Amino acid sequence: HTNLDVAVGGVNDALARRLGLRCLEPLEAPGTSGLSLGRIGELERPVDAGAYPELVKRALGCGGLKYVPRSGEIRRVAVCGGAGADLIYRARELGADALVTADSKHNLLLDAEAMGLMLIDAGHACTERVVLEPLAERLRAAFPEVEFCLSRCAADPARYI
Repeated sequence: HTNLDVAVGGVNDALARRLGLRCLEPLEAPGTSGLSLGRIGELERPVDAGAYPELVKRALGCGGLKYVPRSGEIRRVAVCGGAGADLIYRARELGADALVTADSKHNLLLDAEAMGLMLIDAGHACTERVVLEPLAERLRAAFPEVEFCLSRCAADPARYI
């Protein structure tokens, strides 16, 4: 993880906003810097758990995703851009119904299932690139004399069938 992952307005705040979360809190307990990896928040309205993975896929523009299903509704969602699947235990401790992240290993998928937590692995690129446009906007505002452009050719190297 990088400084942009823990920064206020960084990857995890952008990811949470893209997924429509509000009332955001740190997912991990803040360290000595006061910064935290991951965020947890509330959806404006509960979403049927069966429909939530498709909503995430569309919101992030993913070619595909894998997930551990659950029944009921999704109300409280934790996020961690990039490789954050090991945060399932903390997410569940804080009452999350789902964790959206990437790079989940088999044992974590099994643990999420046993805990009744929907684990959505939306891919490393899809969970991190959400910060690019907000970051470019902040840089444009801070340095109006500089032109900031986002790459049109950088993409998720993974392909889905």
